[in-house]
Amino acid sequence: MTDNDKNKLAKPKNVFSNELQNRIQIGNELLKRQVSTVEEIEELTLDFSSWDDINRELIKYAFQKPDNEHFKKYESLNSYIAIEEVL
Repeated sequence: MTDNDKNKLAKPKNVFSNELQNRIQIGNELLKRQVSTVEEIEELTLDFSSWDDINRELIKYAFQKPDNEHFKKYESLNSYIAIEEVL
């Protein structure tokens, strides 16, 4: 299988586009959430983690092969963000 085959959508483009728009909207809502207590921070952290896990699965299985270029880029971006948070 070629790299192009790995990066072919496994679903209609408009379906995937709608799914991505929904995930972006949820992400924006998380960014706008006001937190002022430890409990709210913990809840936001859990919600973000869940949001991110769903994004990973969506990108991983939206294409013909789970090891597609888009999933790898998303994973590497998350690794970079995690490193930045530690520093």
